Amino acid sequence: KQIIKVNIRISDQGSSTISRNL
Repeated sequence: KQIIKVNIRISDQGSSTISRNL
């Protein structure tokens, strides 16, 4: 869970990847 949160902070684009993982 922490890794996902960090990715979001690093770049908004990371949100797309997280959405796919969910």
